[in-house]
Amino acid sequence: MRRLKKFFTPPADEAAAHSLYTALVTMSRRPALYTDGGVADTVDGRFDLIVLHLYLAIERLRREPADTPARRVETPLLEVFFADMDQALREMGVGDLSVGRRVHDMAGAFFGRIQAYEAALAAYDGGGGPGPLSDAIRRNLYRGEERAEAGRWMAPYILALRTALAAVPVKDLLAGRLPQA
Repeated sequence: MRRLKKFFTPPADEAAAHSLYTALVTMSRRPALYTDGGVADTVDGRFDLIVLHLYLAIERLRREPADTPARRVETPLLEVFFADMDQALREMGVGDLSVGRRVHDMAGAFFGRIQAYEAALAAYDGGGGPGPLSDAIRRNLYRGEERAEAGRWMAPYILALRTALAAVPVKDLLAGRLPQA
């Protein structure tokens, strides 16, 4: 029985990826992000917030030394994300023949947003101020719409969450115990 249980138990990295992803999705569904943060409570808005939180977690994981549990969980984390997106599309009624194309489109959107957030936060870290981050928020969370008041709320939220994630011990992060920013 022990061997059978061991066979069906996911590897530690996969288990950590699931725990972390579940916590990130929960975090991205907080009502304040839609009310105070001004993100549309739509499929697209939810996707955009999951991507934002996923990026911030990945950025945190990448601060750890190579070949540590924190670094090894990045690929399984992305696999969990894309499997979740695939399942969500199927639940929304997207046909089997279209799912692959739609997931491919989502992957392009995901990696585009990652690049935008990476560049914006690098500019911020380099003393460039919040301007590039505000631009990335407008393009990616508000789909180009001008939402000045919401944007003024969202940029500090992102920076505070980034700081809070940096302080989380790796074991807590991998267990899905995230800070409330």
